[in-house]
Parts: sequence; C-alpha cells; structure tokens
Amino acid sequence: MMLEMKVSSRTRAVWIAGMAVLLLAGLLISGTGYRHGLPYIDYPDEMTIWTMGRATIDPTWPMFQPQYPPGLLFVSATIQRLQEAAGTGYPDPSGTVGIMRLTSVFAYCVTLLLIMLAGCRMAGIVASLVAGVCWIVLPLANAQAKLATIDAWVCMWFMASVVTGVEGWMRRSAGWIASSLILAIIATLFKWQAAAALGVAGLAYLSLWKSNRRLMFVLMAGYVVIVGLFSYWVVFVHKALEGGVYLPGTQTNAPTLASLLINLNFQVTQTGSALVFGVLPIIGLSLAAVLPEARRDLLYRSMLWSFPLIIIAFNAIIAFNGAPVFARHYLAANGLLAIGTGIAITLILDATQKFAVRWKLPSRAVMAVTTLILIAALAVPMLDMLRETFAMNAELSRPDRRTVFAAWASATATDGALLITDPTVDAALQTLYGYQGRPLERPYNQGTSVYVREEQITPELLAARGIRYIVTSPGFDVQRLGVPITRLIAYDSDEVYRGTPWGAFYVGDLPPMHTDTPTVFSGGGDEVELVGESISKLAVCRGESAEMRLVWRALRTPTRYYSMFVHFADAQQGELSLPINGQPPAMEARPTLTWNRPDELIISPTSTLTIPADLVAGSYEVWLGLYEPVSGDHLLLPDGKHYVRLATLEVRPC
Repeated sequence: MMLEMKVSSRTRAVWIAGMAVLLLAGLLISGTGYRHGLPYIDYPDEMTIWTMGRATIDPTWPMFQPQYPPGLLFVSATIQRLQEAAGTGYPDPSGTVGIMRLTSVFAYCVTLLLIMLAGCRMAGIVASLVAGVCWIVLPLANAQAKLATIDAWVCMWFMASVVTGVEGWMRRSAGWIASSLILAIIATLFKWQAAAALGVAGLAYLSLWKSNRRLMFVLMAGYVVIVGLFSYWVVFVHKALEGGVYLPGTQTNAPTLASLLINLNFQVTQTGSALVFGVLPIIGLSLAAVLPEARRDLLYRSMLWSFPLIIIAFNAIIAFNGAPVFARHYLAANGLLAIGTGIAITLILDATQKFAVRWKLPSRAVMAVTTLILIAALAVPMLDMLRETFAMNAELSRPDRRTVFAAWASATATDGALLITDPTVDAALQTLYGYQGRPLERPYNQGTSVYVREEQITPELLAARGIRYIVTSPGFDVQRLGVPITRLIAYDSDEVYRGTPWGAFYVGDLPPMHTDTPTVFSGGGDEVELVGESISKLAVCRGESAEMRLVWRALRTPTRYYSMFVHFADAQQGELSLPINGQPPAMEARPTLTWNRPDELIISPTSTLTIPADLVAGSYEVWLGLYEPVSGDHLLLPDGKHYVRLATLEVRPC
C-alpha cells in the first residue's frame, strides 16, 4: 500500500523542502547554548569523559572507570591529540569539550535525518515529517545534543544500525545487513544498551529465507560467531557487567520481568510526552497489525514488527543497572518511538480516507476534520515539549555566574586567602579550566574533590589558615560564627545569569559604616556612595604616616572612570593638594566602570597618608572627593560640596 504509492515530483519536492526546514530547525534548536558554562564545564560527565580520554594517551591520568564504553573515550583522546598537534601544549578540557559538544550537535542532526528517512521509507512522507518533528521537540534529545557525552553519539549509531538493517530486510541485501551489524557494534562501543541493535541484523537475515536459504544459513552462522566473540569481549574482557560502568562503586543486577516492565513504562511515559512517545506508537503498531494492507506492507515488508523486540531488548540491558535509571539512558530508543508516532498518524489518516470512500462520505471534509482532531490532540504535548526546550535554550544561553566570580575574585579579593565551599564555583579559579587571572591563595581548596562544607566552617578553622574571604551560598548564616563577617556581594536569583549561586563574605573588622546619613557623590546620572571609612591615627608627627581604608558602593553604575583625592585643609593655607591625588577609589583592577551592582560592597586596599616633613604643625581637616581626571569634573554631595570631611588630623612637630 504505502510503499507502492506513486509520489509525484511536486510531492517529492515538498518532502525534500520539509526535511530541509526540519534539519535547519533541528540544527538551530540543538546548537543554541551549546557553549554553556565553558570554560568551566558544568556537567560532571563531560569532565569524566575528558579525564578518561586523557588517560588513554597519558598514563599519569588514572582510568578510574575501566568498564566504561570506550567509543567516546576514543573520540575524546583523538581530539586531545589533534589539539596537541595544533600546538596547544597543555591539557585543555574546555577546548576539547567545546569541540565534542559540536560533534554532539552534528550527531543529533544526523539522527534527525535518519529518523525522517526511515519514516519515509517505511510509511511515506507524512510519517517522515511527523517523526522528525517529534525528535526536534523532544527536550531530552536537545539537552543531550549540547553535551560532550555519549548519548547523542549512541543515538546516531543506533539509529543508523536500525535503518540499514530495515533497508537490508526490504532489499534482501546481505551487504546492507552486514552494514547494520557493523554499525550496531560501533553503537555498542558507545553505550552497552545499544547492543539491542545487534539483533536487527540477525532478524534481517531471515528475509533471505525464500530467495537464498543456503546463503541465509551461512550468513547467520557468521553472524552468530561475530556477535558471540564481540559479546565475550564486552562481558568478559571489558567486564561491562561487573558494575561501575556509569557510576564508580555501583553493582549490576540480573534483569527481572519487574525491572524490565518498570523501564519500559519509564521509556514511554517519562522520557517525553506519554501521548507522543507512548500511546501513539502503540496505536501505530496495533493498526499495522490489524489493517490488512498495513500488515502486509508495513508490519512485515518494512520490518516494523522488529521495533518492539528491539525496544524490549534495549530496556532489558538497561535493567542491569536498575529500574528506572537516568532518563538519558533511554534516549536512543526514542528515535524508534518517534518513527512509530509518524506511522500512527499516517495509518490513522489512511484508514480515515478509506472509511470515507467506503461509506461515500465527502473525503476531503472527513480528512480535514481528522487532521484538525490530530493537530488538536498533539498541539498541547508538542507545544509543552517545545516550550521546555526553548526555556532550556534560553537558560543555557545566559552568561555563567562562575565567569563573574572569576573576574570578581581576581580583581577584588586582594586582602588575603579565600575559602570556597562549592567545587563547581572553585573551578572558575583553576587553571585546568582556563583561569588566567591573578593567582589566589585557597588553602582549603587544593585538588578538585576535597572541600570544606558550609556547616564545617568555624572561627578556629578561619583563623588557622588566615581566611579573609568566604565564598559559599548567598544565604550563609554569618551570625552563628560570632566573629565579624560582612557580605560583600551575592549572585543568587538574578535572571541575567545561570549556574551555581554564590556569595562572597569578608572575614574581619571593616571601617565604621555610615548608618544615619549616607555620603553620596553624584553627577551626570552617576551615584557613588562612601559607605564607611577609617584612619588609623588622628594624631601624627611630621614625616610619619597614617593608614586609611574605605568602603564604597555604586548606587548607579558609573559611566566614567573616576579617581579620588584626599587633601588636607586648614583655615590659614586652605586646601592642600596632598597627600593623595588621582588614586583609584578602590583597586586598579576595579575601576568605577565595573561597579555595576548596587548591593556590592567594595573594600579599598589600605592607603597610606604620608605627612610631609615640612608640613606646618596644626589641625587639618581630611577631605575626600571623586572626579573624572580628564575633564576635571567633580561628583558633588547633596549640599553642593565636592568633598566630604573624613576627620580632623593633628600634625605635631615631634
């Protein structure tokens, strides 16, 4: 029926155009946000694969999961070798992961193409395009396409094996079937449950029963030997069933009927829409078994009957690791379910048309009503999945909070050691992930796995290693420690950023804060507040010095680079252009243009007020102001003055 249907050149052109549109849409959707988190690698499995790929070319790196499927480790190692050949000269996880994520996008698009080609070959153009749409809107597929992990790759090889096996069955071609076996072996090397595709070639060889039975038995014997030897290597040499495949320390268990049923239920109800990836594929298979023409042309001739067997075998292998497991482990079989949904829609439309002809109903009207009903039924789950995908893409396209942390710490944490409680945040300061800022002392963050937890922080622990900054969750309870701790900045629920929230806290005494009357300098739309200040001595001999510390906050992000002055003034001499003129209000690495958060406290390094040896003894007011050094424009206080009086300094002749 459907396989023998004549297709006009115009219809074929529409199909090709539709496939091209879906491929472009798939590329855009899957590729959006693929660089999320880089250079810090915010998905642990990506670092695992990079590390084990490194271990295959560098014996100093431990291979800590030897049972892991070797396929993607080979890809990781190859990319790392190419990086070294290109002159990188040092381990570059970020660069490797970025390239591998691009290959995942490519694998996703190839899988999409294979799904559409299989849908068309088995049931026609409608099945092809519907199956493609199902894959494009699937959030799980789009999420895995943006990761340097196994799943996009295994989907590609698994689907390629199934498609070539089906083609071999339909053509009765030993060459196509052998290709299916080779592709299934490759797929298995990327993920063990892909071994379910090994059965496709064995089943496809049955197509030779009528045409060349002797050849069938010879090929089946070779198939059994190859699959047997490969299975022996997987199970007994590579020890794929001895635990620790995807999580070190875990154990495998023999599948049971209960665990298989749990996994099958999870496959069709939890990995995507239950209607799209559960109900409709079952309807399609049922209609193919019931409708006579479909049973002949689709169920048997197109090898649709093998799909349930492949999916059952796929989930049985998963059951070695439990039931249910992580959703991504089921993803490859979703491609078959997408094709099943395309077939279901095709069979429903075909049956509706035949019903209208048989009962002499207006065919176009009946088809239009049926199409509208199908669109209405699919609209909600399809749009829900698409909204989830778009929300994920929007999230992954945001800048990462760790990028901000690296810049903040390098420029601002100038007064001592840091303690960081979260390893994902600490990654922002590790050269392994591309950090190139000022070296920072992190005495409790050596290595990549041992970290002080927030609840383990005590005053004694802070004092033992001279900790000046704590970087932990924004809601860290500072009161329980009983020592002076002040929150400087927090990146928590700001929708501009994504990634791990963090807050930075200053340990120790700060200059007294202005609690009653704020000191706000303003001008040209800029507002900078002097939050607090301290001067170490208010009586000093000529030629000596005093230390000054300042605490700042920008109520509005400054639009210009401002400098500060600290001048002495008395009634006889007026304002003296000393001892500070043109110094940045904080540190050189934090010019006022970078003061872009009104909730951030910026603590300036200690400034030295040197008293000239020839300064006339007496009482001097200490004035502080802000100005733009090129134009000379001053920021002013609300009373119109260009300075604030900090203190009165007694200069003695001594």
